[in-house]
Amino acid sequence: MAQIPNPNLALGYEVDSANPDILIDLAGQESVEIEKQIEAEMYRFNDAHAGPNDGTRLVFAARDSGKQLIGGLVAYVYWNNLSVDLLWVDERYRLRRIGRSLMIEAETEARRRGLEGITLNTFSFAAPGFYKKLGFEEYAHLTGIPKGVTRHLFCKWLRTATSS
Repeated sequence: MAQIPNPNLALGYEVDSANPDILIDLAGQESVEIEKQIEAEMYRFNDAHAGPNDGTRLVFAARDSGKQLIGGLVAYVYWNNLSVDLLWVDERYRLRRIGRSLMIEAETEARRRGLEGITLNTFSFAAPGFYKKLGFEEYAHLTGIPKGVTRHLFCKWLRTATSS
């Protein structure tokens, strides 16, 4: 049901006329605490239906000889999957196989943990062909968010389909 602006509410919206005591508003300064509570409740709900979720964050760093960060990968373990959220390589170090090495390290760690797949998404301007070369399959794409750009969603199974 559409949210109905109520001039009697400073920032809130009634959910619907049958629930006038339920309000939706944009969280202000307390948003960090609210986000933590929402996350905890969502994990509790998901765990009840899909089993305990690891939720471990993995961070891989690539450094030059001076120990300066030149690239990195951030991923999360969700149940039997590694979700790659960020992969970055400094422009001065691109085309030196650093991104490939970071992805291989992440895959190696996923296999070591017994995970069954790796998922990620990337934009059309961020070399989706790179992931295809690493054996990832595109399972969906969204065009126009942002305008003029396509977001590509990829998965790489680390097990055979018959072992599920």
